[in-house]
Amino acid sequence: MWDWVITYWVQVIFGLMAAGFGLLAKKFWNLYQGEKKREKESDMNKCYEKVQTEISEIKKEVDKIVVEKENLFDREITKVHQESLKYDRQMEEELKSLSNYIETLKDGVLSIQASHFRLQCKNYLKDDRFISIDEFEQLTYDHNIYNKLGGNHLGDSLFEAVEAKFRAQQTLLESGMQK
Repeated sequence: MWDWVITYWVQVIFGLMAAGFGLLAKKFWNLYQGEKKREKESDMNKCYEKVQTEISEIKKEVDKIVVEKENLFDREITKVHQESLKYDRQMEEELKSLSNYIETLKDGVLSIQASHFRLQCKNYLKDDRFISIDEFEQLTYDHNIYNKLGGNHLGDSLFEAVEAKFRAQQTLLESGMQK
């Protein structure tokens, strides 16, 4: 019977030892899994921090390049603007010169037209001179153009006299046709 008691207790002890070893193995396995998980998280954190550091360095380089390009762009824009101002001044001078030239031509045309206009008016005002409708229309056109160009209106009184003579001639013609 002692054999049986010793065998029973040996089996109980071995059972307890096996259960204890099982619990210990489970405990160590859980610790191993937890450590593995922490290592993985630590590696992920290190990788994340490394990526963040690289991104930060790349951002600094990109910002530096952007600032350099903006400065280059600003310098080029300033250069183009200065050249534009230079050409604007040249254009203003050329326009002023052209405007003066046009004004001189206009004055010359007015001078020639004024002399010609007054001479025509004096010719039409001669007592024996008959004024045709075409001549009067051309003289009216010349008078209007001279005034639009900015003439000094010295020929206005001569034109009015020619116009009065033309109207009088037209009235005489019409009264002669009616008889």
